[in-house]
Amino acid sequence: MSKSSTCNAPGVIPTYVISLARVRDRRIWMEHELARVGLAATFVAAVDGRDFGPKCATWLANHMTHYRLSPLDAAVVMSHRKVWRIFLASGARHALVLEDDVHFGRDFADLLTVDWSQWSFDVVKLETFKAWTWLSRRRWRLAGRELRRLGSTHFGAAAYIVSVAGARKLLRLTRSAFEPIDHTISGEAVIRRGVVDVLQLWPAAAIQDMFRAASEEAAKLPSVVTPTRGAPAAAFRRGQIALSHRLMREACRIVDQIYDATWRRLRWRRVVVPFE
Repeated sequence: MSKSSTCNAPGVIPTYVISLARVRDRRIWMEHELARVGLAATFVAAVDGRDFGPKCATWLANHMTHYRLSPLDAAVVMSHRKVWRIFLASGARHALVLEDDVHFGRDFADLLTVDWSQWSFDVVKLETFKAWTWLSRRRWRLAGRELRRLGSTHFGAAAYIVSVAGARKLLRLTRSAFEPIDHTISGEAVIRRGVVDVLQLWPAAAIQDMFRAASEEAAKLPSVVTPTRGAPAAAFRRGQIALSHRLMREACRIVDQIYDATWRRLRWRRVVVPFE
């Protein structure tokens, strides 16, 4: 774990970057982006899924829920857990967590001087996945942007602010049942049930490299995660889904459609979060 040379001003919340040692291009990219916006960060060595042996693979298979994660996907979960523990040991009230393929938007550094204790939350998502989601019509203004409560899935875990309560909750949620990290933070199940309290920055101030338009000259950083994220677990792949489960899933889908068409529209707005 090492620090960049720039010093943060007093009152700036700590920043942690999850960085895989063997992918040097991404480390260089993040050092460049941090320097461009004038921020320091602690680079935390990511857990490398290539180092997992047969025993670890067996353990993972026994601790997955509805998803089949590759060792690299599971390593992402472990890497975020590592950062949350470091943050909780620091004594800070909030922290910024970044993955190493992020582009920063305008005035990004201003977000780190905000008094985040004004709001109660587990996580504030700073990025956009450029996919449809539901945000509250109620909004709070800060640093030339707005905060809105997240009301449905908005994936991505590459740029977010986490509170002490949020870090503790996420550590509990990822202790024994593995799923993609962004499903745990802002997937439909945890958002709909209110398990994780998530605010969304509008417009987003960060975006992953793979979602940035080609016309914006994205860095085209190499991917280090295999394309298995979100794949169904082994039992689901074999078609071993009970009839009762299929009926329940279909019933939930119908209820969701009715919910979206009626009550949800009174409090929420369906949008694509822009990046600036």
